[in-house]
Amino acid sequence: MMTLFTGLTPPNDEYIHTPLIEIVPPADGEALRRAVADAAKFDYILFTSRYAVKYWFEADYEPHIPAEVNVVAIGKTTAEALKKFGIADVIMPDVDDSYGVIRLFEQLGGGRKVLIPRSNIALPIIPEGLRNLGYEVSTVIAYINQMPKNVRKIDLTTIDRIVFTSPSTIDNFVKTYGYLPQNKEFVTRGAITQKRLEELMTCKIRKIKDNEIPFLDDFLYEAIFIPEGIEPPSRDIIKKPDLQVYVEDFGKHKGDFCLVAETDGKIVGAVWVRIMNDYGHIDNQTPSLAIALYPQYRKQGIGTRLMQQMLQLLKDEGYTQVSLSVQKTNYAYRMYKQLGFEVITENDEEYLMVCNVD
Repeated sequence: MMTLFTGLTPPNDEYIHTPLIEIVPPADGEALRRAVADAAKFDYILFTSRYAVKYWFEADYEPHIPAEVNVVAIGKTTAEALKKFGIADVIMPDVDDSYGVIRLFEQLGGGRKVLIPRSNIALPIIPEGLRNLGYEVSTVIAYINQMPKNVRKIDLTTIDRIVFTSPSTIDNFVKTYGYLPQNKEFVTRGAITQKRLEELMTCKIRKIKDNEIPFLDDFLYEAIFIPEGIEPPSRDIIKKPDLQVYVEDFGKHKGDFCLVAETDGKIVGAVWVRIMNDYGHIDNQTPSLAIALYPQYRKQGIGTRLMQQMLQLLKDEGYTQVSLSVQKTNYAYRMYKQLGFEVITENDEEYLMVCNVD
């Protein structure tokens, strides 16, 4: 059986190893250094990984762990990392995941202030769970968990089993390959990773139904790129003629196609095309594309799946290319590039991009 391992350290040399995460220190370590300096203000310091331990102890401040502070660690690997720095008295949950930690803190007494050094993409489950128990929780970014550049793609037809070590390895797998294959055995580490896998496996991409077309008004608004720090516009903005062209009488014209992403019976995203005189217009034979997801479903690979299936649909329908416009500061630009879109012209704010689908 051929196994693809997506985490950082494979358990044996027989696995095919293509790490889909990499760990680097924060660009500015001042916040972490201040947290170490203030450690005595807390009753508990919770380490969720060996990387949190590594960068905590690399911070330029002594002592790193005041004697009166209790140390909590998730997993034997984290505890072993602490032991290397002389911290042997460690509290550990019975189950090495976020829910196990929350159950542990239900049983702990004495102090109420908790500090969690963690990654930049750590989920809010533990902080929110502890706050619900009445703890005062502070967090600090100890390290950056990011997708490696130039990931080596494997021919998945040669793979029988895929091991995911964290939710981010799953998300980065989907970003790399565009989908989760249906005919493979998946192995996950931890309940949170398994939950993320189940969420994506239950997300279905399908054609929009006639009675669902009014949802496009919602997604037209969500498609408006709003830079960080800018106040969102009123929803009435979609009534403007230059935006209504995307959705007015949708489905009644040749070349109107829409796919939606559905999770647990709820439509969470949509990609649609039509031949129209919009910001991405090329000619009267080239459909223009728009895509949007509700905020809580972004950056999870769903947009990539929607795009890939739309490109295939257009190819099946006999189209040779599709166009779109995207603001230069929009993170979606990177996804479009990965999917094969190329910039054909630009202005001060936007790129006009085209993708060949034949």
